[in-house]
Amino acid sequence: MEKANLTAGRLVLGLAATLAVLAVLLTAALFFWRPYIVTSGGMRGAYTAGSLLFVRGAQAGELAPGDKVTYRLEDGQVLTARVTEIDPERQQLRVLGDDNTQFDGTVIPYGSVLGRGGWAVPWLGWAAACLHTWPGIVWLALPHWLKKADEQQDGPGEAEAEERRQAHV
Repeated sequence: MEKANLTAGRLVLGLAATLAVLAVLLTAALFFWRPYIVTSGGMRGAYTAGSLLFVRGAQAGELAPGDKVTYRLEDGQVLTARVTEIDPERQQLRVLGDDNTQFDGTVIPYGSVLGRGGWAVPWLGWAAACLHTWPGIVWLALPHWLKKADEQQDGPGEAEAEERRQAHV
């Protein structure tokens, strides 16, 4: 009986966690927020590594110094930093990560802007990244496989064994 309650509790907890994640992702999609995984500590003051960052589309002309901006580099890498200066003549933004103390020369063209950095959910980014790999998928399925193996090894379930004992009394 105790094992059944434990299994039911895990099932309910897993279902609740899955529904919560889906609710966050659906809410973000409804309001046109795009998710990105924070992989470094360059914006440690605003976002921690491993967070899932939600970015709302914005044009460079809508940004102001102090805004958090997410942009794509020429090599495809996506970064988020804070706008420090806007150069409308050259159509460029100077940006700096919150965790950096000196300007490192990062200037991005207006066309590289993906949007304004918004809100983040800590740790959810690592989970999302993990699920895009085979080891992550195996890790997710492992509890189910172990439970099935345990049930096969134990033979009949506890309820069936109890029924047999009651029948012999």
